[in-house]
Order: sequence, then C-alpha cells, then structure tokens
Amino acid sequence: TVSGTFNYATGWAPPYDADDFVSENYTLRLRPNANPVPPVGTELSPTIVFKVRPKFTSWVSPTPGAIWYCGDGARNIQWTSRSALKASTGLKPKVSVKYNVNGGLYTPVTPSSTGVDNENGDNTFVWPEANIPTDVRDARVRIKVSFDDYPNDVFITSEEFALYPKVNITSPANNEAVSVGAYNLKWNFTGTTLDKVRLYF
Repeated sequence: TVSGTFNYATGWAPPYDADDFVSENYTLRLRPNANPVPPVGTELSPTIVFKVRPKFTSWVSPTPGAIWYCGDGARNIQWTSRSALKASTGLKPKVSVKYNVNGGLYTPVTPSSTGVDNENGDNTFVWPEANIPTDVRDARVRIKVSFDDYPNDVFITSEEFALYPKVNITSPANNEAVSVGAYNLKWNFTGTTLDKVRLYF
C-alpha cells in the first residue's frame, strides 16, 4: 500500500462538454478498486459534494467606449457562455439582462429581459428601440448579464459605453445649394435631455 497525496485526472474537467449537466449536487466518492464494488459507506475518504455551474466566457457588444443613440434603432447586446442542461429539470439555465448608469442600480433593459434563454456559445439579446431610455445622456452606462439561479455569483458586465440623444440636421439638406444671405438652420433630436446645442460651420 502506498500512502501520500495523489492527483488523478478524470478527463472530465473544464471546459465541460455540452452533454454534461449543470448541478449543485455532484458528489465524488473514492473506493477500493475491488470486484464486486464495495457498498456505500466503505469510501476511502468522505464523500465530497461539489457544484458544476455555467459560466460566461466573453463580452461582445456593446464594445468599450461605444456610443449608442436613443431613437436610432434597436441594438444587439451580445456575449458568449459555456452552459449545459440543468440536471434537476433538463432545461437550460436562464439569464437576466440589465443596465445601470454611473454606478446606479441595475434595471432590466426591457420588462421581458429576465428569464431569457441562454445558449452554449454565442448569445444575442435585442434591445428594442422603444425600450432604450430617452432620458439618459451619459458615457458611464454598463450592461450586466447574470444567470438567474446565481445572480450574484455568475455574471458578466460590459465596459462603460455612452447613451446619448442624436441631433439630425434637416436644413440645409446634404449638398443643397444655399443662397447668400440669411438662412434658417433646422434640426431635430431624439431623447429628452437636450436643451442647448452648439453650431459650427
């Protein structure tokens, strides 16, 4: 008999295959290599309980320092993850998608952005234009995606990006010929936070 501390590679280690299960109740038991198999209770060491959870592997969009304009169409929130079916239900773990401004509380990006399906690999959640806030003018916005089963333990956040109103010049039109003399410049803007603008030519 050899005594001491041993390491054994099982071949079942991160990154887990998609066929593996997510569970909070995996157990590890060491027993003598005998035939027939020794009964439970004759372990060489106490049974160890461990957990296998999904994880996020990368953040894709928005990119650091990106500028998103309200009223400028829907936006794709994108990330990648490593996940599998839950052993308890046979279903995929779901996630929530939230945002905050300047370190404030995280708020769901839409009323339906909790309990969102999450795939093993690439993921995209569409932030509809109607749900992108129009009252934000800040370059310190972050988005957070977290697994609903472990919201404080397994999550990923974007780097800071900007949400701004967008100014559109309506007159003169592009390449329009303007006569010498007084001319009325016209523009409109999205959002509710713009009260003054600067004019350059």
